[in-house]
Amino acid sequence: MTQGVAHLGSKVTITCTSNYKITDCELHKTSVPTSAVFPGTQYVIKSATAQDEGFYTCQCHVYITQYPSAEISHPLNFVLYRYQEKPQIRMLPSGVIHTGSKVMIECSNSLSRLKECWFYQHDEWRTHYSNSSTELGIQYVIESATTWNEGSYSCECNNVHDQSTQRSKPGTLAIKRYITTNKPTTGYISTNKPTTEYITTNKPTMEYFTTEKLITENFTTCKTTTGYDYTLSNIIRLCLSLIVLLLMVIFTIESTCEQK
Repeated sequence: MTQGVAHLGSKVTITCTSNYKITDCELHKTSVPTSAVFPGTQYVIKSATAQDEGFYTCQCHVYITQYPSAEISHPLNFVLYRYQEKPQIRMLPSGVIHTGSKVMIECSNSLSRLKECWFYQHDEWRTHYSNSSTELGIQYVIESATTWNEGSYSCECNNVHDQSTQRSKPGTLAIKRYITTNKPTTGYISTNKPTTEYITTNKPTMEYFTTEKLITENFTTCKTTTGYDYTLSNIIRLCLSLIVLLLMVIFTIESTCEQK
């Protein structure tokens, strides 16, 4: 490993070396909760964070004799140098946060001003911010919060004296969702069926006909959405024709009797 003290954001190089020839090397990292394997004899960490901490071992083919043998190195414990203070993390605004709201996650320190911070969500590194926009701390800004942004956040920082802090205690970001009931709207339902409507020429009510009154001054018809019904009119015309025919028969019989 590169000699010297490693702080947050430092460039760190971890190298597998041996007094003998080595080939087919792998660097194994063991940490909680994840582990990783890196091929080759060298692994470069461009900006070290807490996620890079852990035990590293080399596994290589070593040519101690003519024939290689698989060997594993002693573990190297990589730990970043920090002083004891932990920064504080808070969510702004502090009240109810709705979907689409602007959210600021602020990391601050009461003893010294912070120069740069690394923010974690669910213990996974999310982003790095430097050059604080406020006197109190450094802010990670979410312009339009969604449920994906919910969860536990923490931070670790370097102060202006290049001293690295411990990881902060976690803070929780909860997003309030808008709930819709999806109730059906109220309206009129049409069955598209023809409806029956009664119409009179003079009166709004319907007039019924009996055998004693076949003809009235006010004729009532029945109308549907498909057209008028002329059955009643046809019956009246038929009755009139029968009466005329009957009168003609009577006159014919009388004429015949008179001639005799």
